[in-house]
Amino acid sequence: MSVLPTAAAGGKESAAVLSIVFENYLKVVKLNVFTGSFRLIKTYRDHRDKGAETSGSFFEYAKRSVREGTVHRDDSGIFLRYLDSDYLAGRLSGGTGGKHIMLHGLRCRIFSEYKNVTMEIIASKDFSREHPWAIMGISCTDKLRSDIGAVLDKAYCKIVHVRLTDGYYEPVYMTDSEISAEESLAPGIVNWFAGFAVAGNVHEDDMEKFLRFMDMGHLRRLLEEREEAQLSYRRRINGEYRPVCMKIVRSPDYTHEDPWALTYIYEEDPEGIYLARRETSEKYFGHSDIMTGIRSRQCYEELCREYVNAGRKEPVGVLYAKLSADREDNDTARENQRIFALILMETFGRERTFRISENEFAAVSFGGNGESFRRRAAGFCSEYIRNVSRRAMTGFFRDEAAESITSVMEICKEYASGDVFLRDDDEY
Repeated sequence: MSVLPTAAAGGKESAAVLSIVFENYLKVVKLNVFTGSFRLIKTYRDHRDKGAETSGSFFEYAKRSVREGTVHRDDSGIFLRYLDSDYLAGRLSGGTGGKHIMLHGLRCRIFSEYKNVTMEIIASKDFSREHPWAIMGISCTDKLRSDIGAVLDKAYCKIVHVRLTDGYYEPVYMTDSEISAEESLAPGIVNWFAGFAVAGNVHEDDMEKFLRFMDMGHLRRLLEEREEAQLSYRRRINGEYRPVCMKIVRSPDYTHEDPWALTYIYEEDPEGIYLARRETSEKYFGHSDIMTGIRSRQCYEELCREYVNAGRKEPVGVLYAKLSADREDNDTARENQRIFALILMETFGRERTFRISENEFAAVSFGGNGESFRRRAAGFCSEYIRNVSRRAMTGFFRDEAAESITSVMEICKEYASGDVFLRDDDEY
């Protein structure tokens, strides 16, 4: 399995798809995780990476980025922790540790100032010494996430996105003081947190309840009954035990069949100094689909309610898409969903693109020119979906005086078919 669709596979159309994907990245690097050999596929427009491959090793190149100030010095520790050969090989080979690693809130110098970026490292499902290649991408963080990055400072110790069926996890945010915990990171969040605890980072009197709480079966049962669960305990922070709270809430992509959760760990704050920061952060993450970066089902449902409550009857265009996951393993399905969401967001904008269930996506358009919406939707279906996921079911429709968004959505679902990409092709 390739990490991204290859241009050779689909000629000019696949090349167009790749160009859209890469437009969203400031830098794209192909690297051999074991030897450190690498090739720059795309780099910053200020050309500071010219001749970078003369560094010999990608990991030496990463260290040079720190020395030259490309990466903010306060972020250098966690940056170099992630870009370590042994660490990456362990994470990418570790089963439930995942084939997709993300580091949010990294500050990199773009031209003359530091910008918040997201670093992603993606490997194929058969990653091994025989298949050692991975892709590293650096993308600009959206403005709200940049603001959230500043808000997170001091409000949280750690935020982790976790799947409760097998313990697969993706760190969303960690403070600098948490870097040492990464050194004992193990495949699966239970092993990671248990290793952290028995290393003396959880008070011995709280150890039993901590390990009992972190049992995946226990957490899954709790979140089937309620939307969140909490545990108060004492953990080591800067050399001393302090009271903290671990709050685990249903993620926006949570379903009973595929239960995802967000784990927030923060120091207890009886005076509420950081309460507003936490509320802002959790509202943001609650409205964002963590895996794809687009808006969540909760956002879509709120938009539908707001439209009806306002008593509006205006032009509404909706595109609906459902990706088939038949015969796909989890890594392949997640990779396809991320690429699909990226292209959907590029076509319609982040504010109006939504992941409404595990494999279902939507884009909503208000007002404007109906012909323009139909051309964009038709172009998306014919050019992108055919190359990214041939088994996607899609449909779109525009109502010039829509009573509700959901009524337009129902028509879109009627148009969607597993055998064709659109019905009534001639109408646009």
